[in-house]
Amino acid sequence: MESIKRKQDKDGWFPIRGVFSGQGGLEQEPQEVSPQAAYHFTRLAQVDQLVEASEEEPDVGFMARLIALCPLPRTNPGSRKEYARHNGPYSLVMSAGALKQLPYGNLPRLLLAWVCTEAVKTQSRELTLGRSLSRFMRQLGITSDSGGKRGEMTRVRDQMDRLFSASVTLIYQGESNYRRISSFVADKQELWWNPKHPNESTL
Repeated sequence: MESIKRKQDKDGWFPIRGVFSGQGGLEQEPQEVSPQAAYHFTRLAQVDQLVEASEEEPDVGFMARLIALCPLPRTNPGSRKEYARHNGPYSLVMSAGALKQLPYGNLPRLLLAWVCTEAVKTQSRELTLGRSLSRFMRQLGITSDSGGKRGEMTRVRDQMDRLFSASVTLIYQGESNYRRISSFVADKQELWWNPKHPNESTL
């Protein structure tokens, strides 16, 4: 505790980095990193992320608890029309919309996080995605540099169409009770964006 006390400032607080830097050789990077491990944060990188987050304005997002416990498909389900994920007593069952395929990958999860966050912030069931496709992609954190090509825009629109057309059933099966709720992700949708002209305003 003495080493921590010496790091305290006048307000009695101390930097996260200072506390963790001496714990268990945190600053030592592994000698060899496997290809799989290269995709994961080291402990020091995790601390750096915490420090950066503590120094910035909070960017709060929301996600339905059951969707966080039972996430959407990660890989392409192909021609399957139904997907189920179970986590203890919780289950999520997603069905593809009429003439559509199931959503998959990171984009639908990102879209759902945006939907949940906007619904909480606006307290409205009707959400406006934006005046243009490129502007909406920037809201999702997909910049023109990393995802502004036409192929990426087409992928975003395809996954939006899949997700917003799908229906979801959320189930809780306890020892003495059973609960279920079913709904379309979106009761109604209108998409007027043109991938050939991503900055064009909506009609």
